[in-house]
Amino acid sequence: MTLPNHLAGGFVFTGFFAALANINILESPATIGAVLLGATLPDIDHPRSPIGRLFLPLSRYLNSRHGHRTLTHSLLGLGVFWLAAGLLEQTLWQSQRLTAVAVMAMISHILFDMVTLQGVILFYPFAKNPCVLPGDPNMRIRTGDVQKETIWFFVFILGGLAMQPLYKQGFWTTYNRTFGTLKHLASEFKKSSDVLEVDYRYRSGSQVFSGKALCIEAHDNRATLLKDGKFLLLDKSKQIIHHTIPRHTGRRFQFSEQLLVEVDLIA
Repeated sequence: MTLPNHLAGGFVFTGFFAALANINILESPATIGAVLLGATLPDIDHPRSPIGRLFLPLSRYLNSRHGHRTLTHSLLGLGVFWLAAGLLEQTLWQSQRLTAVAVMAMISHILFDMVTLQGVILFYPFAKNPCVLPGDPNMRIRTGDVQKETIWFFVFILGGLAMQPLYKQGFWTTYNRTFGTLKHLASEFKKSSDVLEVDYRYRSGSQVFSGKALCIEAHDNRATLLKDGKFLLLDKSKQIIHHTIPRHTGRRFQFSEQLLVEVDLIA
């Protein structure tokens, strides 16, 4: 595929799988840069590619020594980059977040090139047979085919726009918000490090109540919410719960203990 599709498709592919790991690729310039790097890096073995021209001496060496779509498009090349970049990032910043994003984008580049007629030599240098997806050449595309490349570009753009909430919220938060049951609220509560605001709606008798409150405790069948300084108990055995949709606030609870001495109780 051409560069525009590698970039657009790389954002869609990486954004989806990063969301599974609760990484928002749009959260910072660094994560966006990691996607751009990973989506273009395999073509460093092509002197006429944008990244190849940027690193022309290395690009010429790789191309003359190994050819195009071989080492840098292989599992070996991917593994070497993953190990080297991961160790560097871990040493400098005690993290492997950017490496994970870049590796996902590199995988997208390799997969998209496998959809072309030429394919990639995925198991280079141990085997030099091209790997393609799918097997039928009539279903693959020719790199530079303007019509098919344009169609895929707009598919990627529309897919990326549609998945904006998924990128921002993460896969599991989006999943739990979509269903909005007490069980999904409990799942989100258990893995959350901040306070959840819950958009709730339930029926008690003939009355319907709705609103927003902070989640204090959540289980599969019940939840305790805090609304206007008062506790609200949602219980499936006593009420009909229509939905409980969580939203992360970015704030944290702080619990403190106070010792009361010689306090008179008034009946």
